[in-house]
Amino acid sequence: MFLNAQDATLTGKIVEKVKQEPLTGVYVIVTGVKDSTNRLIAMSDASGNFSVAGLKIGAAYKLKAMYLGYGNLIRTITPTNKIENIGTLTLSESSKNIKEVVIQGQAPRSEEHTSEL
Repeated sequence: MFLNAQDATLTGKIVEKVKQEPLTGVYVIVTGVKDSTNRLIAMSDASGNFSVAGLKIGAAYKLKAMYLGYGNLIRTITPTNKIENIGTLTLSESSKNIKEVVIQGQAPRSEEHTSEL
């Protein structure tokens, strides 16, 4: 893929909110605000860094960061430079309380065998 003079690359870092530790494997999905059919997808590396290329300078985009066990982060961004660093994004752990868990199952039938000597 060749980038022209109007293309931008979005960079940033994703960390956990409380400990400020990098999160590895966060999905970063960027879609156009006006046209959400085109998606650019990246994943954060072991240091929490991500990079999304192919954005147009001056166009508005919606960035969504998703990670299992954490709340989603959604931001609107408009790149103004060829390399647009949006800094550090934080994700907060998400927990859902459930009332109860029911586990059902059946034990296999056992048969008793006796042998005579």
